Amino acid sequence: MDTVLCNGDGDVITAVYNPPGNTLLHLSADTYSPGSGTWSDQSGNGLDFTVSTSTALKGTDYGGFPFMDFNGNYGIAKRIVGGSLTNITTPTTNKYTIFCVSQILNSTSTWRTLMRGSTQEHQVIIQSGNNNLGLYDNLGSNFVDSGFDVTTDMTGSRNLLVWELSTTSPYYKFQINESGTNSIITSAANYTLPFCCIGGYHNGSIVITTSSQYWGGIYEFIVFDGHLSASDRAYTAEYLAYKWGISTKLSSFVSTQGVLSVYNPGALDVLGSTFYTAVDASYALRRLFVAYTGPQVRVRRSTDNSEIDIYFSSDGSIVNFNLTGWLGGGTAYVRTWYDQSGNTKHLTQTNTTLQPQLQLDDSKYKIYFDGSNVLEHPNDAIFNSVEHTIVARTKSTGTMGDWMSYVTKVQSSSARFFGLWYESNHTRMLYQRYGTTSGTLIYDNGIGSHLNVTRTVVARTNSSSVMSFYAGGRLIGSFSGNFTTNTGPFLVGGTDVIHQRYLGFIDNVMFFTTQLDDATSEILSHPSTLL
Repeated sequence: MDTVLCNGDGDVITAVYNPPGNTLLHLSADTYSPGSGTWSDQSGNGLDFTVSTSTALKGTDYGGFPFMDFNGNYGIAKRIVGGSLTNITTPTTNKYTIFCVSQILNSTSTWRTLMRGSTQEHQVIIQSGNNNLGLYDNLGSNFVDSGFDVTTDMTGSRNLLVWELSTTSPYYKFQINESGTNSIITSAANYTLPFCCIGGYHNGSIVITTSSQYWGGIYEFIVFDGHLSASDRAYTAEYLAYKWGISTKLSSFVSTQGVLSVYNPGALDVLGSTFYTAVDASYALRRLFVAYTGPQVRVRRSTDNSEIDIYFSSDGSIVNFNLTGWLGGGTAYVRTWYDQSGNTKHLTQTNTTLQPQLQLDDSKYKIYFDGSNVLEHPNDAIFNSVEHTIVARTKSTGTMGDWMSYVTKVQSSSARFFGLWYESNHTRMLYQRYGTTSGTLIYDNGIGSHLNVTRTVVARTNSSSVMSFYAGGRLIGSFSGNFTTNTGPFLVGGTDVIHQRYLGFIDNVMFFTTQLDDATSEILSHPSTLL
């Protein structure tokens, strides 16, 4: 039994998965403990695999999902019994059904092996020098092509891969994301099924790092004795697709077990309840936390100054009514951007000339600041916290001829606390703190490189006044300073007290009075962030 709770392509799913009774082997990255030398079989059959004890073997991807890193740095998974490479159980039916959620290594320089027997076949392999997916029949036909070519999507994101393997023809049937189209091999001599390694080729050695032909990242791997019924196959595919956030890649499900309960999403609930309790102010144009049930924004209609609160739709986005119809040709100006943390630190603007607009960009609603707009919250103790984390996602669309701030706390030109900036020529993005020892951290990516590009940054300062700045999913730099608070407001859209206000889109800002950990900072600042 496996209970699922995940953020899957806009849905938070709860479910109980009761595996079909013919499960032979069940390995999952989320049940592996970093540093352990054993990847434990969840099927109850005791078919554990030996892996590296490096704590880095269990990675976290762009979406916050854990995976086993079989990309070449930490060896592979080998089944070792009594000091020898030992195949898993031979199927009683001479058939396997194999499900694998994976992100394949993006390299054609070598073979890429998913499984290999102790002395013979590579049951699943990608040919060296190309992206041909098939099998390697060691005692017969050598490499046999299934006719399927690995795609860039398979090397750039999670996918569900399913094989039906057999010792008689057809030997090999493959589908990606249950597309309904099989890639089939009907000719192979002396093809055998049991295997002893996963994630690469064992090189005939029981030493984990003495390996080659690395496959890539593996999230979950399940082997069944026999070919599943259509219902059991759909049931297992549905469980894996929702658990690993790839449900939109699969066509509609036909499972009749009825295990899934889908409810409205919170994009960041996958990070756990402690993340929600840690956030002190949170502004977004999609639901970030399922616990929040209030509106996202309050907008003013330009034609008659009527106002309306906009709530979330069933998928957690902003479109819960016909905004275009309500506007009737007018413009939507944002009066209030509601705080989703539950702390009511709402951002407001009552001066109609300073209100930004609600606009579509990249098929998503965002708040557009034209260089004169700003939303603010009055001086507040949380925004004066020396220790803090600021998360912001922006897309600058032009220059104001000077530096532009987009999140800041300013009392005057000489009394500033923190600021997130774009440089005028879009070469650099900056995180600044001010005081007796001011600090500046810089994300420098080349002239114009930050123009019309969506960027998410994480700016942190710990309790010892050490700043750190994350962008592009990595740490940019750190600095130790001594910073001074002020009584100015918290501003989104920037300030014209010094330099210029912001020109471009903002669709997410979060504020914490604590420093987020390194892993969460990397995830949230990644270009494919959960936000």
